[in-house]
Amino acid sequence: MGVVLVGLGAIGALMLAGREAPRASVLVWANDLRRGQVVASTDLRVASLDVDVPVDVLNAAAAGEVIGRTVAFDARAGAFVSGALLQVGPVIPPDFAVVGLRLGAGRYPVSTLAAGDVVDLLTTEPMIGWENPVVVAGVEVFDVQWLGSGEGGDALVSLLVPRTVAARVVAATEAGPRLAEVAL
Repeated sequence: MGVVLVGLGAIGALMLAGREAPRASVLVWANDLRRGQVVASTDLRVASLDVDVPVDVLNAAAAGEVIGRTVAFDARAGAFVSGALLQVGPVIPPDFAVVGLRLGAGRYPVSTLAAGDVVDLLTTEPMIGWENPVVVAGVEVFDVQWLGSGEGGDALVSLLVPRTVAARVVAATEAGPRLAEVAL
């Protein structure tokens, strides 16, 4: 009886040793990518990975969801494609900057201000070397965060502005900035 048990144990051990772990097709970077680069189909390739490996990787079937997205961090060729490496929000175009303003109640259009709106930035006080109350016209609201109890209180407003006027927009924060929503 002991010989039979030892024999069955040996057969079972051989069967387990001969089994390969299940594999999954996952995405890896085919090229080095820089932060801000848009992913093209040529930037991806498929690799096989043990299913048992606990890593955050995207399945090969997700390639269509990755192509056209922006890389949030530098990525090396051969590394696994992870959702954490892809930018989630809007992208800052070349030659533009995002400038933040803290605006008190009455200094922005109430209840209508949202990301994507087009606004003019005005000042209530003259700026040195700039007589025009319009600091910059026709710029996009990049993001809005309401402070306190929400709309009607202070707001943190990020504007997407050409880099050439970013310093002037920052200077306007000391000159009583106001936003005026404009129709295109």
